[in-house]
Amino acid sequence: MTRWQIAALIIRASYGEDFSYPTTTYFSDVAASDSGFKYIQKMKALGLTKAEGMFYPDRVVTREEMAAFVSKTFIGME
Repeated sequence: MTRWQIAALIIRASYGEDFSYPTTTYFSDVAASDSGFKYIQKMKALGLTKAEGMFYPDRVVTREEMAAFVSKTFIGME
């Protein structure tokens, strides 16, 4: 899965489709018109990603990244 797909999966599992998110773009490689924009924005706002500047939304997620996303989201680990 890609990073934006993981963002969508995690945010949908936690909030469904009805949630607020910052509209000011956090990442230079994620446009407001991108299909994953609201999920990526919400992940950043919640502190579930430490990415800065660029998110690389189409990059395949590594096992380490998946473990970090899942543990922060569902277990509350840092």
